[in-house]
Amino acid sequence: MPLSPKPNCTIDTNCIIGLDEERDYAQGIRELIAMHEAGQIVLRVVGISASEKQPNGIMAPNFSLFKERLKRLGLGNAVILIPPAYLDITYLDNCYFATQNGTILEAEIHNVLWPNLPFQFHLFEVGADKSKGNWKWKWLNPKCDTLAYMAHVQAGSGLFVTNDKVFHGEKKAVLLKFAGGDIAKPLDAKARLEDPAPFAPTPQAVSEFLRVPTERVDPATIPLEFERLHANKKLYDERIKLQTSQN
Repeated sequence: MPLSPKPNCTIDTNCIIGLDEERDYAQGIRELIAMHEAGQIVLRVVGISASEKQPNGIMAPNFSLFKERLKRLGLGNAVILIPPAYLDITYLDNCYFATQNGTILEAEIHNVLWPNLPFQFHLFEVGADKSKGNWKWKWLNPKCDTLAYMAHVQAGSGLFVTNDKVFHGEKKAVLLKFAGGDIAKPLDAKARLEDPAPFAPTPQAVSEFLRVPTERVDPATIPLEFERLHANKKLYDERIKLQTSQN
């Protein structure tokens, strides 16, 4: 049946992996692709998925390869939500410089999903067991999950589709109260999109964060931007420390 207006639907990295590896929930993602191609929904993928481990166990050397992978999986027409810039994580042609509001939003989501994980890498590194070859991924994978949901929220929420258990259970209710929309597993997503029950509304307090950056990083501005980030680092650290202590 036609859906009006078109609901937003964002799939996370696990959904892409599920398609690539023909996992038991892959059919649920194909149903979403079909709905998108039929003009019933707006299907979105998160650009930060390119920064997670690819099927060969490493990050893609450039973002173009990730887009080729999306095309191969039938996701070539999906909207890509770009993440904020992170050194050694994001790609210069697929990121934007975060605003102060964006950093606050990211920290709020992080504290819901990962209350015991340091928000910043240098704090995680202090206590990390570096004898294990995958020690950095213990921080990077959760960071990518945070940035995926952040991109979804900044783009107006809607339905967030994931098989990752961290987004379900008690944390799901907290996230929906905070950001609105809904969260579903891949095999339940089509039914939820066709359900006439409305999504949870986005609270007014979050509305100031819902400005999706449209301009990607300009390499010529990098030195000036780093200077600004370093100038605000102390403020950021103090705010994050305060938020963490209150949880």
